[in-house]
Amino acid sequence: LGKILRSPFMKFVAHAASFIIFLCLLVFNASDRFEGITTLPNVTVTDHPLQIFRVKTTQFTWTEILIM
Repeated sequence: LGKILRSPFMKFVAHAASFIIFLCLLVFNASDRFEGITTLPNVTVTDHPLQIFRVKTTQFTWTEILIM
């Protein structure tokens, strides 16, 4: 098993798989920019200026939930 894993082809496959996983993580991280978000992450929103004590936060995106 050690000889097979030390072969140049298997090293290439391992590095290629690692690079593909890295690229997928980058795409998942940047995917919220593709949707065209209207508010910044975790920005507080109020319904009416007089109800400033009732502050709501924006909900998490699916990528933020995936990271948690």
